[in-house]
Amino acid sequence: MLVIISIAGTFLYVYFNRDLIIKRVSESVNQSINGELVTGKKSVDFLHYFPGTAIHISDVSIRDSLFNIHKMEFLRASDVYVKINFMELFSPEPALKNITVENGSVYIFKDRSGYTNKYL
Repeated sequence: MLVIISIAGTFLYVYFNRDLIIKRVSESVNQSINGELVTGKKSVDFLHYFPGTAIHISDVSIRDSLFNIHKMEFLRASDVYVKINFMELFSPEPALKNITVENGSVYIFKDRSGYTNKYL
């Protein structure tokens, strides 16, 4: 019974605070990379890591700071899931531990001048 109450409480908290949670996860990802995160729709997903909770981000790309020059994205994926640890929702910067990328590709390159995007 206690497990069911805990899961229901987590579900309700995440459901009613989803905009704040999505914002905090997005900010944490942006601070973790040296580039730009471009995303489509963001939503809370209760099934991907059941009984855990995840943020589902669609149409994701990560671009380095020189994207406007070379036009090559570091990462392109149709779906990304970021698992949320319920206890870390209350911290100012939630840790991103489990990230699943589906239908994606990574492009790492080095140009003639020696510039590479692998340090993104």
